[in-house]
Amino acid sequence: MINDQENKKIDDFGREVIHERSGCVYVSSNGQLVIDTHASDEEHLRSDATREGQPLYDCRLYLQDVIPNEWRGRPGKFTVTRRMSVGGEVLEVSIAFERG
Repeated sequence: MINDQENKKIDDFGREVIHERSGCVYVSSNGQLVIDTHASDEEHLRSDATREGQPLYDCRLYLQDVIPNEWRGRPGKFTVTRRMSVGGEVLEVSIAFERG
């Protein structure tokens, strides 16, 4: 990824990166897709409710939180793609929604 003059992150395909998060992906106990610094929902719920153990506003990113409100309820095309290694390991999963 590179940064342009306005300090926006741009990926290799020229798309602006608006959210980037490292963590584990799973469906949480409330049924939502989440990216969390904890390895599982159980680990998240067992961790200390402190800024260091379970930073409530920093450790989780829900898919619903990154979809712009003006796109909700609009028709469009939802695409999930993946890139595999020669050995068959999943290397990358991308989620895209294009308004129609």
